[in-house]
Amino acid sequence: MHSPTAKNDRSSILETKIQYTVTFYSGFRVYPSMNHKAFQHTINTLKGKLYRLSFSILQQADEAADVVQEISIRVWKNWDEWQSLDNFEAWCYKLTRNLSIDKKRSKHYQSRQADLPVDLSEGQPTPHQLTENKDTLIYIQQLIAALPEQQRIVMHLRDIEELSYREIADMLDMTLPQVKTNLFRARQNMKEKISSAKLYEKRNH
Repeated sequence: MHSPTAKNDRSSILETKIQYTVTFYSGFRVYPSMNHKAFQHTINTLKGKLYRLSFSILQQADEAADVVQEISIRVWKNWDEWQSLDNFEAWCYKLTRNLSIDKKRSKHYQSRQADLPVDLSEGQPTPHQLTENKDTLIYIQQLIAALPEQQRIVMHLRDIEELSYREIADMLDMTLPQVKTNLFRARQNMKEKISSAKLYEKRNH
């Protein structure tokens, strides 16, 4: 279960990595058009959204922060390129998703996962734990974390980041029907798990 302290720790990890990136790379002006304040504003505007997407895939604070830091570095190194993009935010979302999935498939990540202690948010919670937390954000996060990866990503982008179906389709290289199907299944899975928890609670009271 993630406590408020754990949440603050995750935020601190992200802030530290982003601040380091902004400070370090602002000292290098590869292109004449580079602007430190514009770069910092861009990263600060998007970092929370990118971190939440990465964390929804990786379920590890430091790994998700690493992904956002890597994206920050790429933005700085490709300053002129991203300024010409029609939808820079969508590009960042797509890059975040791809880097997070690549990291999740890496041997380093998998070996770290094997060494981690059992965490309720990273496994299937028991019915008793579910019913205890059913009215909390933690409970909802546990249900989302247990969804298949594709469903989890689509649901995150639609219901949390509030992107359009078309934006999600373009970002994930899906058709609109595929996006809607994954979202429907994710919501259906959530509904069934909540109903099961309520039924369990009713039978044990």
